[in-house]
Amino acid sequence: MLGALRSKKNNPVIIILLGFVVVLMAGFGVSFSTGDASQWAARVNGESIPYGDYSRAYSSSFRAQQRRNPSYDRTRAEAENLRQQVLDQMIGTKLLAMEAQRRGLRVDDETLRKQIFEIPAFQIDGRFDPETYERAIRSERSNPVAFEAELRETLLANQLRSIVQGAGPSEAEIRSAWEEQNTKLAIDFVKIPVDSFAEDVGEVSPADVEAWETSAEDADAAILARYQRFKASRYDVPKQVCARHILIRTPKETPPDIRDQNRKRLAGAAKQVVDGKKTFEEAAKEYSDDSTKSKGGDLGCFGPGQMVPKFEEAAFGLEPGKMSDVVETMFGYHVIQVYDVKEPIRRTLDDARDELRRELAETTKAKRVAEDFAATLLASAKTEGSLQTAVDKAGEGASEGAPKLLVEESGDFTRTQRFVAKLGTSEEVLKSAWTLTNESPFPEAPVGTDDAWYLLGFKNLTAPDPTKYEQEKQYITYREMVTKQGEIYERLIEELRTKAEVDVNPVAVSYDDGVRQRAFPR
Repeated sequence: MLGALRSKKNNPVIIILLGFVVVLMAGFGVSFSTGDASQWAARVNGESIPYGDYSRAYSSSFRAQQRRNPSYDRTRAEAENLRQQVLDQMIGTKLLAMEAQRRGLRVDDETLRKQIFEIPAFQIDGRFDPETYERAIRSERSNPVAFEAELRETLLANQLRSIVQGAGPSEAEIRSAWEEQNTKLAIDFVKIPVDSFAEDVGEVSPADVEAWETSAEDADAAILARYQRFKASRYDVPKQVCARHILIRTPKETPPDIRDQNRKRLAGAAKQVVDGKKTFEEAAKEYSDDSTKSKGGDLGCFGPGQMVPKFEEAAFGLEPGKMSDVVETMFGYHVIQVYDVKEPIRRTLDDARDELRRELAETTKAKRVAEDFAATLLASAKTEGSLQTAVDKAGEGASEGAPKLLVEESGDFTRTQRFVAKLGTSEEVLKSAWTLTNESPFPEAPVGTDDAWYLLGFKNLTAPDPTKYEQEKQYITYREMVTKQGEIYERLIEELRTKAEVDVNPVAVSYDDGVRQRAFPR
């Protein structure tokens, strides 16, 4: 069974379903059983997942997200609850491994050895290299014994995961999925920002705040939700450094003489900055291999966990205006200059409660005013048969402070899209859009999000070309198979978890850096 998995190791189905192995090998920031077992992130049937292992797995996943999307940051990670996702993945792997053992499955030494030999990160010129293996493992504060034990557990879990491979979609499911993916809708829309009505609300009095709190369905929950929404940007912001760098890319397989040349080249660039012959920005534009070179190497501001460890350690050790020595990371050689340091912001929910209550009262009042305006405008659009005509009429004689309205086109999008460039990701907006037809071109009411109201108008619907079904069927079948297998896998994990004793340490998944650092000091 495991041999079949290895033979299909490039199959995207296996890659998706066995994603933990990918995370495990990505930068080695993974679940190596080396931490103090008393500092646990979770316990599964009495077995601990040490916090150190979990922390490395989280860092690796965060960096993987950044490689896919350079704008991925701590705020996005918190919004997606990445910490909980990573821990759930580790818990799932341990549950599967335990169940596999219960069923008598095992991973022998030869299978483990072959798997390690196949990992490209441990190879030189396509062949396994023991020294590279040792160096890679120890660079992450682990050791081969711990790594191999964890990999054995992962491979054992993978044997049980393989049971989902037989699931597949029916012909009707394939056809329906193809139509969903290829039927395209386009709409016109008007976005009416709630904050554009802030002046109409006037000053928010204590009575207004009290009235909001009394009428709110769950005021405490609303206050907490707003605190969490802005926590990473306003209330619990870790120390940040703002830095530039010069990077000379030097892959691990670079020959020693070239590595030495690259280091000397970077040291020479740094000396020109020290000697005043060039500014750091000028040197970065001339010497750096990074995409930031056009901006003088400017990386912007970043907090803990957003850069690879060695780079982060060097940057956070610098004062503003100071420059580092040459720093080596997985990307190559860097010289770093810090130009600003932002001290951490620590405001608890209680500290910010009054401010949040006032903001929520103000937002609620503004949202009601905006909704009334949007409803009037939608009624006009229905009467006129056109969003543009309604907007033009609303603009006639409007006061100077009235919101500037613009009718925009969404462009084509499908039912399977969860993000439309101009419309964003609101499920309610997208769901409402798909109720529109040529006969019923407007929704019954404006669609609200946290910060805006939307007026929608049908533009056109493009049916898929039936002659393309057969040529696209294979891909759709594959995608639906992956989806179905993923659902089966999730049900399996859920079933195992309901039968197991699983304790999660809430501090481990918290985004309060101070709480984590006190609980798990380095």
